[in-house]
Amino acid sequence: MDGMIVQRVHWEVTGKDEEATFTNTINLPSPTATVAEISLAGYDYLYSGSDLTATGWFTKCTTDGSNPPLPANETFGPGSISGDARQLVIRNGLTSITYEIDIQNCSTYFLVNLFFWPAGSLDRGNA
Repeated sequence: MDGMIVQRVHWEVTGKDEEATFTNTINLPSPTATVAEISLAGYDYLYSGSDLTATGWFTKCTTDGSNPPLPANETFGPGSISGDARQLVIRNGLTSITYEIDIQNCSTYFLVNLFFWPAGSLDRGNA
């Protein structure tokens, strides 16, 4: 492993049955072989008797084009060659990655980890 970035994201709603969406893009200084993961690290249920939702996933990424047959600009979702939004993305030559967090009736903590590897060393499989 050549290094890593860790982001701890705290997000919460301000009222009962309120939904909140948070989106962020991490830009890398140069193309890097990267394993990216997002996970729910903790939550507090704020309003009893209401539905709780806490989800986080990667919605798009850009690379230097070194992951054929995938395009350099990917959007994860229905109908995409890259598949649905996901919690794990593995790409050689990653230059940016965008994640989204959606919550309702809670306070949450998510972890976003980017692990860096030597250039061209990753096999992305289905991720």
